Amino acid sequence: FLQPDLVLWLDVPVDVALKRLAASRQNRDRIDEEGREFLERVSAGYHRQWQSSDHKWERVRHEGSIDLTQAELRKICRLVL
Repeated sequence: FLQPDLVLWLDVPVDVALKRLAASRQNRDRIDEEGREFLERVSAGYHRQWQSSDHKWERVRHEGSIDLTQAELRKICRLVL
């Protein structure tokens, strides 16, 4: 049974996700229209997986710029891989 060496979780807070969705009306799909309750359930599900997983999970809060998040991801990958 294969196991990942690393799981990267880009954790976008629900409020941030909703603001980004509101600002971008392009290429939206059914999932984008589900709203706060749906996003909170999805976030809670990932949080449970992160806490209970036997695998190596790295949680990266993606609240700021893409450049800051990308730098954090590179740092983690250099340390782990």
